[in-house]
Amino acid sequence: MLLNAPSAAAWVPYCGESQFVHEIQVEDWADGHQKISVTPKGHSRVAVDANGATIAMWHAVQDCVAGLYGGRADTIYDQLECHQHFGAAWFATGDTYDLETWRPTFGPSEWVSSHCGNELGTDPAGPVRGHYRPDAGVTDLEGAFDSVA
Repeated sequence: MLLNAPSAAAWVPYCGESQFVHEIQVEDWADGHQKISVTPKGHSRVAVDANGATIAMWHAVQDCVAGLYGGRADTIYDQLECHQHFGAAWFATGDTYDLETWRPTFGPSEWVSSHCGNELGTDPAGPVRGHYRPDAGVTDLEGAFDSVA
């Protein structure tokens, strides 16, 4: 007799508060690109372990936004790492870390000259299809997010 394997739980996005992130919002563009706006918590900008804060923020982005694989994930991580590195300089990063999928990947040697990637690639012609939180309307029935650090 064959038993059916239990089905994997469906992925549910979470875009709210975490250790270093206040909120994450997304803009979808008609051509399939996205701008991911991460609102960092104040203490994340001056984290003693900037690399650890970047990794924790990256996990928060991955928990919120589906489809970040390959080059798309690489460029978002590059931009996040750069923004976090310069995060203490609010004038350099603004209130949010805006991470855009249409930017190419880049390394630390290009952080300053590219303004964390903003000077790289071509902005999409538009239009923006929507601005939202991917977890809007999602209810955490199990209370799982209450135990997330």
